[in-house]
Amino acid sequence: IVATVSVPYLYVTKTACISPLEDTTKLLQLLQYPFLCSIPIGFLATNIIVVNNLRDRHTDIHAGKRTMAVRFGATFAKMEYLLLVVASYAFCVYFYLLEAESVRWTTLLPLLSLPMSIPQLKAVAFGGKDGQMLNEHVGGAAKLQLVYCILMTAGCLIANTR
Repeated sequence: IVATVSVPYLYVTKTACISPLEDTTKLLQLLQYPFLCSIPIGFLATNIIVVNNLRDRHTDIHAGKRTMAVRFGATFAKMEYLLLVVASYAFCVYFYLLEAESVRWTTLLPLLSLPMSIPQLKAVAFGGKDGQMLNEHVGGAAKLQLVYCILMTAGCLIANTR
């Protein structure tokens, strides 16, 4: 979130000549959308780590690592993965409800990546895959995040040209 919001913050305060101390309300309005966009992106980034920790949990126990998958178990990690994917797509609906009528559809563009998430969900959250069988799904989680981010960026660009 810090990386996602700090760039717009620096841009707005330098180019728009907005003083953070003088015009806090306007600054918060300008930073609201980047902040909200960073949340589902962060969820999908977290899923890369979740799959990695789920895959490595057996060796992490012997190495003394205390990851969430080690502390709370495989079922917890699988449900965490599911919850983060579902929450990422739920944010699209939330953005849809926030946006003006003319650009509302652009907030739904990340939903086009939903078919990519289904095989990942089947394998990670609902499947019996474990250990090295999850290797391809670490990359799959990263690819899902990439496509989601590209579609979200496209939606933002389209909305800003209207």
